[in-house]
Amino acid sequence: LSAVQPLGGQYSGAGIVQNIFDPATAGPGAHVLTYTYVNSSGCLDSVSLSCTVWAEPNAPALGVPDSVCVTDQSTFSLSDSTAQLFLNGSSVDSVVPSSLVPGAHQWTSISTQGACVDSLQGTFYVIDVPAVSVTAPADVCEHDGVTPLPVGNPAAGSYSGPGIANGLFDPALAGPGTHTFYYAVSN
Repeated sequence: LSAVQPLGGQYSGAGIVQNIFDPATAGPGAHVLTYTYVNSSGCLDSVSLSCTVWAEPNAPALGVPDSVCVTDQSTFSLSDSTAQLFLNGSSVDSVVPSSLVPGAHQWTSISTQGACVDSLQGTFYVIDVPAVSVTAPADVCEHDGVTPLPVGNPAAGSYSGPGIANGLFDPALAGPGTHTFYYAVSN
């Protein structure tokens, strides 16, 4: 508190400690502070000032995992609707990973209370889906016995479907007919 005339008076009100205003002591809300001066003749005058102490804002986290697949259609938004969200420097309402290119993305949330500002930043990665290919297995007879399935690309995948167990195809278990096999890879 400064710029008062004449000097030498006393402040009073919530948050005044040794003639200094302490917002933490006053707490959030509107406060009236009074400056009182008594001259050498005993004449008193005072002036009151209004002051608002804003609660400390708390910027919320986005809640997106550290890494998500580019196919993820989840919507991530801030839990506090009054906070602002920025993705890669641009203001957005929410984040949908499937609408982003693979790679690193930085988010920032900003929460404001009066003149007080808090921000929180984070980075998450959008991971591209692996390119998967496999050669179709040859036609077999029901009595041919268990046969290995072709190695897919990338090789770390796994097969599923009728008659498949441990990467092998058993035509007797699958039965006669045309069957669809699935080869899946996760990264």
